[in-house]
Amino acid sequence: MRVVRAVVTWLRVTRAHFLGASLFPYAAAAAIASTEVRELPWGRVVVGGLALALLHLGANLWNDFWDERLGADVRTHQPTVWSGGSRPATRGLISPGQALGGSLLLLLSASVPGLYLNWTSHGHVILWLGLLGLVLALAYSAPPVRLAWRGWGEVVVGIAFGPALMAGAHWLVAQSLSPAIGWAGVAVGLQTALVLLVNEFPDRAADRQAGKQTLVVRLGPRAAGHLAVLLWALAYGSVGVGVWTRALPGRALTVWVTAPLAGAIALMLRDWERAEPREGRALPSSLQVLLHALFTLGLGWAVKTGLG
Repeated sequence: MRVVRAVVTWLRVTRAHFLGASLFPYAAAAAIASTEVRELPWGRVVVGGLALALLHLGANLWNDFWDERLGADVRTHQPTVWSGGSRPATRGLISPGQALGGSLLLLLSASVPGLYLNWTSHGHVILWLGLLGLVLALAYSAPPVRLAWRGWGEVVVGIAFGPALMAGAHWLVAQSLSPAIGWAGVAVGLQTALVLLVNEFPDRAADRQAGKQTLVVRLGPRAAGHLAVLLWALAYGSVGVGVWTRALPGRALTVWVTAPLAGAIALMLRDWERAEPREGRALPSSLQVLLHALFTLGLGWAVKTGLG
């Protein structure tokens, strides 16, 4: 039982329930790339997924260690399942030293399968994209860069979990890139950035007190809500442009059926200040996570079947 409790604790502090933000785009990109090969290299796909999961979990814990150390998550009085960080030390789950050491161990462990995949691939695309992901992860919350504290969080997450991640997965499978993966990466990146933007709403007061200048803090809830609507429009619009340029098959437009869900989230953000504590404030984030999953996996399926 002690081992089980330890595993559960580490899954909690690394926020393993966020893995869909990386593994869903990875799966979608692999599906799209499979249309360019005779047989999907399942072994490489599994190893790549392992490397990605380790990198993501390590980045989560690294981010939470620094947010807690710099006073952001400590001030969060009403955390939700999707916001407020894991606060490992504040909640007594693990010590700050364990959080720091664990994050570095996970990030280092991700390099082992990553280097293997680069060694067995043409060129060094996997290496450079992996290094980009590692640098962005380290600079996200840690001083002196602290990208998320300066309002660059959405940009970083959008690039890392969209075009960069999906290009890497496509290269891993097909050893090439394509216009389809470019447009799909942009669309998914916008949706992933929206997950972060919506999740920043519950943390606004705590982030403002700690000096963490996220976009929701900088713009305020109303303007940030308008920005969310714009990003949703760009995400759906990028799919439309991809179809118009024939980079994506017409079937990709089926993801537009999720647009009403985006509208529902927008309405909730508009009434943000009147939301009920905890439960009501977690609902937009939960719906955006669901929207991201449906949009990403749906796009991957539509492009694969449309091109295949």
